[in-house]
Amino acid sequence: MPIFSFFKGLLSADDAAVSTQQPVQLPDKVTSDKAETFLPPPPLSTLTTASVVSLKSRVETEKQTTPSIYKDFTGNGHADRGHWNDPPTTVFKTGVQRKQQDVVAEKKEEAVEAEAELPEGRTERIEQTTRVFCNVLDGIEKTEMPPLAVRMAEDTRKRLGLMSERLPALDDTIISMLCAIAMLIEDNRLNEALGKHRELLQAGYNSELKWLVAIKRVIELQQKSLG
Repeated sequence: MPIFSFFKGLLSADDAAVSTQQPVQLPDKVTSDKAETFLPPPPLSTLTTASVVSLKSRVETEKQTTPSIYKDFTGNGHADRGHWNDPPTTVFKTGVQRKQQDVVAEKKEEAVEAEAELPEGRTERIEQTTRVFCNVLDGIEKTEMPPLAVRMAEDTRKRLGLMSERLPALDDTIISMLCAIAMLIEDNRLNEALGKHRELLQAGYNSELKWLVAIKRVIELQQKSLG
């Protein structure tokens, strides 16, 4: 058999074997639970006229409201919504806040001045203190008072008499504090006078409570007379 015929026979046998095999079919679609679905963005043609108008309206509204809120750093409503570039509130304060701080500072300065203006001698301080307290009672007794208030004024005057007898034997600290209370009463700074009276009670003068009660009564009577 010629060699050419031999190889031709082999090729014919291979073709026959291949023809007998079933063809392999690839799946049309690969399905997987992990397959991700990518949706394309909607085309611009899908934007409706209503959505465009709504967007324009929102932009115009923000343009109109933003300047009114961030017109300056002290206007009302500035911190309602907040802004990344807002300054600390302790730096920029309204005029009302600054005015309140100035009033507090002035009161502290006045209190210091009142302490500095106290009479130097013990006798002068005692006389000034007694005179102020008695003047308050004199002014109140000249007005029409109910019987209970009259009896309270009389009892207060007796206690002030006891104070006059006791003061010469007391130390300079209590005399200075009483004189400061008297000066505060003259200036109608009655809340500060009550504060000084509380300081006096906390200083440990429990043996003088009989006439210390009279000092508080004088302050309260002055408050009532001023309405």
